[in-house]
Amino acid sequence: MSKVTLRELQRRNVIRAGLAYVVGGWIFVEITATLLPLVDAPDWALRALIIALVLVLPAVLVFSWFFEFTSAGLKRTEDVPPSYPATHMFDRRFDFVVIGILVGGLMLSVYGNIRVPEAQPESLSILISDFENGTNIDLFSGVLEDTLRMGLEVAPFVEVFPRGKAAAVAEGLRGTGAGSVLLDVETASVVALREGVNIVIGGRVTRANDGLTVSATAFSPGDQRPLFSASETVKRTADVLHAIASLSRTLRLELGDTEKPDGAGEYESFAVSNLAAAAEYLAAQKLQRNRRFDEAVGHYERALEHDPEFARAYAGLALTEEYLGRTEEATRHWQEALSRLNMLTERGRLRTLGNYYFRNQRDYAQALETYELLVERYPADNVAQNNLAVAAFMALDFKRALEVGKEVAVRFPDESVYRGNLAWYAMYASRFTEASEAAQDLLEDDPSSIVAHTVLALTASVAGDFEVAEAAYARMAELDSSGRSVALEGLADLAIHQGDLERALTILERGIADEHARGANHPAALQEVMRAEVLLGLDRRDEAREAVEAVLRQASLDPAVLVPVASVLAELGELDRAEAVAAELANSASRTQRAYANAIRAQLAHIQGQTSAAIDYANTAIGLADLWYVRFMRARILLEAGRAAEAQADLRVCQQRIGEGLSVFLNDRPSLRRIGELEAAIAAIENELAAPAVVENVE
Repeated sequence: MSKVTLRELQRRNVIRAGLAYVVGGWIFVEITATLLPLVDAPDWALRALIIALVLVLPAVLVFSWFFEFTSAGLKRTEDVPPSYPATHMFDRRFDFVVIGILVGGLMLSVYGNIRVPEAQPESLSILISDFENGTNIDLFSGVLEDTLRMGLEVAPFVEVFPRGKAAAVAEGLRGTGAGSVLLDVETASVVALREGVNIVIGGRVTRANDGLTVSATAFSPGDQRPLFSASETVKRTADVLHAIASLSRTLRLELGDTEKPDGAGEYESFAVSNLAAAAEYLAAQKLQRNRRFDEAVGHYERALEHDPEFARAYAGLALTEEYLGRTEEATRHWQEALSRLNMLTERGRLRTLGNYYFRNQRDYAQALETYELLVERYPADNVAQNNLAVAAFMALDFKRALEVGKEVAVRFPDESVYRGNLAWYAMYASRFTEASEAAQDLLEDDPSSIVAHTVLALTASVAGDFEVAEAAYARMAELDSSGRSVALEGLADLAIHQGDLERALTILERGIADEHARGANHPAALQEVMRAEVLLGLDRRDEAREAVEAVLRQASLDPAVLVPVASVLAELGELDRAEAVAAELANSASRTQRAYANAIRAQLAHIQGQTSAAIDYANTAIGLADLWYVRFMRARILLEAGRAAEAQADLRVCQQRIGEGLSVFLNDRPSLRRIGELEAAIAAIENELAAPAVVENVE
């Protein structure tokens, strides 16, 4: 650019005008960016404003070339004499004004970016009542409430009270039969007051002239006073779920969600047919919660027929198949779910990953890490906190499990499951008084708790109070079929511990018959393998072999079944078949299962007189997972190899961690008999170490 042109631009104040426009436009954009979210403006509004400002800039520059603002008003540049600049509007004072505006704008921008955001509530519990359905569309029932729950739980401080539990509370308050109480706003408010829920949200879907209107209102449960509301109108039935998702965003902001998500990942994408898919999914979830797994599978499959991209249905189906022991099918559906994680909310993604690592991969360290992130991100999520404690427990960090379990039980005292878990954690941590007190406390509020009766029986047994233990099992046997199953197993376990193998055998045979009669194959396998151990102890080897065959026909990957089966096979001399069991466990992604595989191989090597190899296998197992069972096995191998001092170190660890021996496979099934074996091993070591050394005379 020539000097003449630059001088002319300066004389005509084109540069100053451009600078003033840019600074003013920038400040305007900063202010607008702050105000637009407050009026719920669309995301494209700010982008459109910036584009418009850029397009106007050339016009401003052209205008400033031909016209000037002077103290006498707007003049054409040609009419302003060269000697006039001192009186121009764009004099030196204007430079200082521009600089001042620029500094002020910068300070505003810095403040806007570094100021501390408004704090969100720490925790807020919400109960969603039944939507009023003003249409004849039955598919809306239950689906709208669940979709609203998903949307509200995007806020990290929100915890939605389980509607199933709310209905049960309402039925108890009304004294009516199951399923006869509607959870309308009035009933939900009564439940909320009783359960300490902060807010009740009621919804309605009605027909409008141009489609369907969906609305939701938040109430204070004390006086049913409306707090705030929102509504959306859609033209198509298939768009109702998207309307619910939009409503949930508005409600979250009203509840105090300061993160103001931009919409990405707020809810799952629902195809046109997803009303039917969601209805099938909800039916499957209800059946799964009631442990009717076979029926649940059918509903999950129908949900996926309606919507093959339904990520939550794949995850639910995979989890149900895990419960049924269908590992291959579960793995396939887990992969389908994982490939669609981007369709889930962040909370949904973390929950799915946590379940996948925990249930399918049995990678408890990774599950623990995932649940830690979930709890950090969503501190109000009681399910996540409970799962964090369970993952810590399965990762063999019983101290951490107990700490987290206490927090969960204190925060949610009405949840029997959490309080029962706390009793287990205390028992596994060998804090028997604390475990017994937690169990007794739970039984006062929930006399039907199988967990509490089991913990009470085991803690009494380890203290030598067998009458209390038998009484606890007797009460448990009267509860239901599941209680009877654990009770009979516990009584047999207690009889073995006391050395009464014939009585144990009688109890087990009765229990196995009961399990087969109700089609409970897995509990039957657990008791059948106990029976095989008893028969082996009675030296009835052929019958023990038949019992093992019965177990193997049920094809379970549960270490609580396979490990003792392999041990019995090894004692029967069937080493190859025991090795096959070890190989099956060794192929698992779970470090725990691989540890058990090495424990089996340690026993096999020891039986074959390969003491060094046996100890190497045991060391490898402990390196994978420091399990009580493996520690005890290594101690017995060392003791039988004449290395009593080394065995004593392992037995001391087992004695310090005696709580683990009470349910040795960490599956909440009694194994007091292992403590009897521990006591016998300790006595053998004490005798060996106390025996005087034999000194031979040498001539």
